[in-house]
Amino acid sequence: MPDTSLEALRRRLAEGRDPQTVEAIRSAVEARQQVRGGHTRWGLVCEEAGLMGLAFREFQLAIRDDQADGVALERLAEHYQERGDTVRAASLFERLLQTNPAHQAWLQSLAELLRGTPEWQQVRQAVARAVAAGLPEERAAELLRSGGDPHEAAGIPNPLEDASEKTLPAPSDADCIRFASLFSGREDVYARQWHRPTNGQTGYTPVHEPLTPAVIRNHLLGAFTAGVYPIRLDQTATWFAVDLDLRRPALDEARRDAARARQLRDLTRRTGLAILGVLCELGLDPLFENSGYKGRSAVMEVLTVDAPIRDAIARSLPSDEIQAMALKAGMVSLKQAGLLKVRAGITSLTTALEVTGGE
Repeated sequence: MPDTSLEALRRRLAEGRDPQTVEAIRSAVEARQQVRGGHTRWGLVCEEAGLMGLAFREFQLAIRDDQADGVALERLAEHYQERGDTVRAASLFERLLQTNPAHQAWLQSLAELLRGTPEWQQVRQAVARAVAAGLPEERAAELLRSGGDPHEAAGIPNPLEDASEKTLPAPSDADCIRFASLFSGREDVYARQWHRPTNGQTGYTPVHEPLTPAVIRNHLLGAFTAGVYPIRLDQTATWFAVDLDLRRPALDEARRDAARARQLRDLTRRTGLAILGVLCELGLDPLFENSGYKGRSAVMEVLTVDAPIRDAIARSLPSDEIQAMALKAGMVSLKQAGLLKVRAGITSLTTALEVTGGE
């Protein structure tokens, strides 16, 4: 009879996530549901096996056994966050912060959950307690600026105060409503992207609420990434998207070789412009977007295909000339977009310049 102890199953899982091992973990967890103790460790193994539903239940049982179990509280909060249950997730992160007020990861998660909501005041209070507990004021200012209000942390020096790059105002309610009309989808639900830094996993979780102007504003500011389900309740769609992605080996080559990165970038742009040309010939009105990488805050260079750009595409002008036309007409370059993220406290100046310095 095979050994079904936790450590034996963990060793088997480390050798590969085969169906037999996953099923053995499922059976072992189901068999010990009424047992008290050990649920946090089994929950972590369930996560490694991809059994997220069972992991969620195990962390709930762990809290039943020990309400001060910090690991279970944190994992359960992240599960609620991924499910779109922001109220329960925020409540758990606040419980965690009571034990360690200056814990930056928990403060960041709380800020991400409550950004753009009436409960943002809870973040201000949590940050104030964190500063009293030793959180550096510069980090506190970054967290508060992430709420989308550039005046939130007034008095904190801005490292880009003298930057010559152009800046854009925060999107107004009218901008957000127009965005919603252009990219409307299913009326009763939207999606929100999650990212787990510990293992690099990323995905989208349904949020069973309407897509409001507040959600759209935070999406446009880069506070989080929202998604739309294009098919409406009446089974119609007003827009669609075509993805142009690079395979993982190509991305790895680009990270090692700057020349290869430029070659792939140019190839992607040429291919994207070719797709735009086909869509224009079909009588459609496409937008060209460089949306970056999943699981990170996107730095976007959005090309609006107006009449002059459409004409340039039809005449097969070089991509650099088309980009110059768009910049002259007011398009925000990738580098400028990165600096806007720095101003908002979403990323650091070093990271922004590293990612966009070649643009």
